[in-house]
Amino acid sequence: MKKVWIFLISVFAGLQTLHAQEEPEMDYIPFGIGINYYQSKDAFTSALRYRGYVLQAHLEYEGFNSQVINRGRAEYAFGELTNGAKYISKLNLNQVAYRQMYLSQIHSENKLNFFIGATLKINFSNRSASRTNQFDAQATLAITGGFTYKNDPSDKWFYEGNMSLPIAGWGMRPRFASSNYILPEKEYKGPAHHFIFFPKYFDVDVNLMAYWDMGTNNYLRMDYRWWFYDMKYGHRVRAMQHGLNVGMMTRVK
Repeated sequence: MKKVWIFLISVFAGLQTLHAQEEPEMDYIPFGIGINYYQSKDAFTSALRYRGYVLQAHLEYEGFNSQVINRGRAEYAFGELTNGAKYISKLNLNQVAYRQMYLSQIHSENKLNFFIGATLKINFSNRSASRTNQFDAQATLAITGGFTYKNDPSDKWFYEGNMSLPIAGWGMRPRFASSNYILPEKEYKGPAHHFIFFPKYFDVDVNLMAYWDMGTNNYLRMDYRWWFYDMKYGHRVRAMQHGLNVGMMTRVK
């Protein structure tokens, strides 16, 4: 299994040198804030869905030109979730995520450019209440397709979209959230982790972005994300979020 992961990560790293010498990249530091609607269903915690609006902040380093899009993005989200039942129960969500995406152009047609590549995603979600503390962590290598669109070279607006589907994943949950949990007084065991593939693990990620050129080599950006994942080992956990982020892109090179 380690050889499989070494091969997949090597392919991902190799993509990043594909067009490195063809055209200089323009490098930016984007940052911003947003609000997401989040919901999760963890079979260990409850049979009910917990949902609510959460705040999010992000920081990136991004390089792109007409041939490549190279983006690393760190995110932090937090908020309160409720189950919507008659006797309301609450969970506090804290989520940290990182995505490294590399796309290479495969076709250009008038105003549209099409890209293909890969995304490496790492996510940690902690959902806690007064009597429970639950978490799940994932690392996902995904295949990603994307596009950019600009109506006219003089237009201040241009648009981008991408979608990712999983190739392979790794997941970790507390041992007590596993169906083969051993009681602590008998024997302590740390968190359980697994290498997981479809259909035991599914992760779909859609991103749509609009950029406005401020005329100073900087951009304003609005982006919408819809993300869903489903892990079916131990006690099943599913989570979905979608929301809008607004921020700036400051050019550094």
